[in-house]
Amino acid sequence: MKAIQLQLNLITIFMTGFVCQVVSGERPDNFHAGYIIIGGDTLNGFILFEDHFSNSKQCVFKESKGGLTKTYSPDDLIGYGVEGKYLFYAADIQNGQSNGPKVFLECIVKSNINLFFYRDRFFVKSENGLEELVEVKEVVKRDGKAFTVKRPLYKSVLQKQMNDCSFIHEKIAKTTLTKKGLLKLFNDYAACTGHEAIVFESGSEQTTKVRFGAGLGVLVADLNLKSDANYRYTFGDYGSGDPSVSFTPSFFVELGMSSRFDVCTGLNWYFTKNNFHAESPSANLVNDFSLEASRIEVPLLFKYALTKGNIKWSLKAGCGFNGVIKYDSRLIVSTSSGYVLDEYNNDLKKNSFLVNGMGGVCAEFLLGNRSFSLEGDYSKSGSIVQSGTYAGFSGVKFSVGMFF
Repeated sequence: MKAIQLQLNLITIFMTGFVCQVVSGERPDNFHAGYIIIGGDTLNGFILFEDHFSNSKQCVFKESKGGLTKTYSPDDLIGYGVEGKYLFYAADIQNGQSNGPKVFLECIVKSNINLFFYRDRFFVKSENGLEELVEVKEVVKRDGKAFTVKRPLYKSVLQKQMNDCSFIHEKIAKTTLTKKGLLKLFNDYAACTGHEAIVFESGSEQTTKVRFGAGLGVLVADLNLKSDANYRYTFGDYGSGDPSVSFTPSFFVELGMSSRFDVCTGLNWYFTKNNFHAESPSANLVNDFSLEASRIEVPLLFKYALTKGNIKWSLKAGCGFNGVIKYDSRLIVSTSSGYVLDEYNNDLKKNSFLVNGMGGVCAEFLLGNRSFSLEGDYSKSGSIVQSGTYAGFSGVKFSVGMFF
């Protein structure tokens, strides 16, 4: 037991220290020589580059390698970049029918017409201003049947922007609203008009991106009690219990494998306090079972994004590996008149380790310059005790989290 607690404490200390290191921004290996454009001036220094999601929300800058870092929001800068690699431009974007937050758009191609993107949304910028490239889905009814059709509005925007190239219209007609398709089109357009086109690297092309965060949730857990071998707990087949409601803090880590697929892990802490009551009128017996338990869980979840954009809906499923820190149980057997016949404290042998399955849905969204997530998860654990008795938890957790 002491060895397990020591391992869990070491994991907690390591994860906490690592997250704090990430939050502080002290990651010199990720600083690149670059610049910020503030007001009408350009200031050279070093830019912290992590991934598209992080760098579209903020710019972490320092004037020298050993200097102090300063964090800028899109409201503070016109833009920033790393020469020949990355370029970001601060802009207001639409969120539905209203103005969304101001963000840093990442440049894909810089030319007389610039191509930017933000979370799988594409934008063009020229002397006429900034326009988003969109494709609208509409439902059309015909002969009593409903069909979904796509209206490629982005093609008319591109035709208007690129009307000084005679053959570009045929290429626009074949262009899809993807980074690969747009990049080829912009290169063809630059060659046609004789303009230089600078193609930048992209943080979204990283095979793996790592994000860290913290959250707080509310767990509503039922105790499921069943016994086939221990006669003291056979009442679990017909009893019922009150759910346990508790707050659950967590640290989480996401490994982004693609624009839609992530692997999630971290640390979750759970505390449950359940009471289980069963009456047997024929035998004049009343059974009251209480259980308090706390555990640290290391989840391993696979996350798949259903939608893209400012609000990203995803499904999650996987399992959790749990180390039990605290376990206290008590069984009181009495008569219907209240006379206590027997009382058992910690009479069941606990499991120090258990695995539970889990799954749920989450939504990630921007609030200001931070990414937040709302999640709903259902989980069902293995038995927390041994000795031929099953005592496990099934519950729903609702949580809110923030990415650093």
